[in-house]
Amino acid sequence: MVGVKHLVLSILWEGGKLIARKGKEILKDYDPFSWSEFSKKVYVKNLLEETNSFLLELC
Repeated sequence: MVGVKHLVLSILWEGGKLIARKGKEILKDYDPFSWSEFSKKVYVKNLLEETNSFLLELC
């Protein structure tokens, strides 16, 4: 299909860390065991908002 943009975005659990990547670029990297529950929720919320914004830019 002509004009289709491809997105490679992954959120992986690697070596005890949650890592978000766009292709080979690391977007976010943190050790969740050192964070409070509130901080984890804020992190995930922000990550989802950033991902949503990125996807909207592609459209």
